[in-house]
Amino acid sequence: MTPVPIRPLHTRTLYLVFAAALILTPVYPAAASSVCIVLSNESAQFKETVQGFQTALAQHGFSSEITIHLLSRDGDQPLQIARSLEQSKAAYILSLGSQAAQILSQENFGIPLIIGLVFSATEIADVANSTGVYLEIPIEVQVSTIMRLFPKARRVGVLYSKENEPKIMEAARLFKKNGLSLEAQETLLPQHIPYALESVRKKADLLWGLMDKVVLTPETARQILLFSLRNELPFIGPSENWARAGAVAAFSWDFADLGAQYAEIILAMINGTPAAEIPPVGPRKIAYTLNMRTAAQMKMDFDRNIINDSKQVFRGD
Repeated sequence: MTPVPIRPLHTRTLYLVFAAALILTPVYPAAASSVCIVLSNESAQFKETVQGFQTALAQHGFSSEITIHLLSRDGDQPLQIARSLEQSKAAYILSLGSQAAQILSQENFGIPLIIGLVFSATEIADVANSTGVYLEIPIEVQVSTIMRLFPKARRVGVLYSKENEPKIMEAARLFKKNGLSLEAQETLLPQHIPYALESVRKKADLLWGLMDKVVLTPETARQILLFSLRNELPFIGPSENWARAGAVAAFSWDFADLGAQYAEIILAMINGTPAAEIPPVGPRKIAYTLNMRTAAQMKMDFDRNIINDSKQVFRGD
């Protein structure tokens, strides 16, 4: 996810209070259910996730004290978090974002860690006493979404590095099965991207932004988006921030539902399931975002149902 400026560390405590109408719903003891949430930043997506988490807990009759930390750039985050855990007697930690996951995975606070808003399962799998929900969207879902958004496309271009070779092979098979071709160009170094883009442009109807550590970075984003606009080659980005920046479309997530997934993990652990026995899972709801200003510049039209079903529409006004 695109980095957001990080403000100085601060904490705030939120209390969830539920109506007496929930008396028939089990209420979990606060001593066994307090949660410390550690945020990498304060973006709208993080706030939506926390709200979804709290709402899901409330719907399950969960009464607890929730302490929220926002990471800063100074070096005392683990110490500050440890102090808060001791003071609040938190039974669980929920980390949101890669920075929080990296810091917390290096510490051993002795309580279960739920890792969220990280891209891949590998960021969770090797961390002791942890589980979570990763953001990576299955290739078959990406392929079906591309076909729905761009029904006239017959040739899909993509740049990739060695790490994504298995995904490219799977995507090529899926596209071929549906009568489309995948024009894939391996890219070894970021400086090769201009040549790779030009090669793909001659063969493709659109450009697919498969998440890739070599190809898609903050440093390469501008040149890819400008190439897409100048050549009227529609680009579908790997996250909604790309659509905000100018991609005609982008994959996205239902962040409120991700929060609900984290809440369900907490509830499972309260009911006695150890973190190690809860396998990390992917998002269960996938969304997409559109940029209608870019679409207009490319003289593109989206079906009304496509627009209505999008999570967000950027219009440039």
